[in-house]
Amino acid sequence: MRISPSLVVCFVLVLGASGGTAGQEGQTVPDLTVPPDAEMFVGTEVCERTYFGSEIIEEVNYIVEHFSCTTETTDPRASGIEELDVYSRRGGASSVLPWVAVGEFSTEGGSWRGRAEGMVDVRGVSPLGERGAPFNYGEMTYAGEGAYEGLVMHYYFAGGNDVTGVAGWIAHAPE
Repeated sequence: MRISPSLVVCFVLVLGASGGTAGQEGQTVPDLTVPPDAEMFVGTEVCERTYFGSEIIEEVNYIVEHFSCTTETTDPRASGIEELDVYSRRGGASSVLPWVAVGEFSTEGGSWRGRAEGMVDVRGVSPLGERGAPFNYGEMTYAGEGAYEGLVMHYYFAGGNDVTGVAGWIAHAPE
């Protein structure tokens, strides 16, 4: 059976026009956030809370915590000591609180400075968490300093206040 070139072009145009995925006609899949030059890593982070208190900032009540973490990953540039100041916004009856953090990350080869944000389930009722222990979800973005100047490290994490799993990438900073 011979298929005419005009039929093939018509078929391609019809399929291309739908651009969708199953059940999502007319929608296209967005680009990945991960840059093409990214080098991926996975690992764990073991943290110790060294400060716990509260503070009112711009008329908002926050839980304020400091964590010192030892991070081990598959990339030595993402393995080292991380110092984080975490601000969880109090309010409402929910046991889930939004938070932001600022951090410094030091490795044998260089350092990083950045910001994180996420949510914490303070009661630990997640199916992954231990009931009664906080369970965190979030993402961190660090800009490289010194030997890492011009690089960005981005990772996602989930876990308790003591141990979390991390997965992310290091890439050249966008210009």
